[in-house]
Amino acid sequence: TDKNATYTKKVVGNTKNNIIGVPMAVLQKMSDKYKDNCEQILDLPYSTYEELMLKGLVVAKAEGTIKEKKPWIFKFLDLVDNWAITDSFCSAFVYKESQRSYFIALCKELAFSDKEFVSRAGIVLLFMKLHDSVAINTATAATMVKTYIVPRRALLYAFCRR
Repeated sequence: TDKNATYTKKVVGNTKNNIIGVPMAVLQKMSDKYKDNCEQILDLPYSTYEELMLKGLVVAKAEGTIKEKKPWIFKFLDLVDNWAITDSFCSAFVYKESQRSYFIALCKELAFSDKEFVSRAGIVLLFMKLHDSVAINTATAATMVKTYIVPRRALLYAFCRR
């Protein structure tokens, strides 16, 4: 709707994609329906913010190991140009506890990327999904600064302390 589109444009700010105003609840339901078709969804063309958001939600919810999901994650994150899609992807991301060490390794790799929103994904995934001393140390170090460059150094410091 126009009201949703106007609100989303205000909140998201800069994005190269058109915003048409599909409510997040609708996108969440659609992603549940298509999460088993991750590769096909990623390969579809897109022109709107909402289509890219749907791709991210599908990747985040896809079944599989971190190793299986990793190519999809990087393929998706290379498309992202704003914080809102990054953070929504991170919020929806699922992994099994048995994959924890692989998840942490993935977050490290993402966090140290030179690409702004790939790096943000690594940092946000750590904050959202880990609730132990590693996450707390990382969060404490990263909240002391306000740019992406220095938090990545702070993350390195926090990881090295493990």
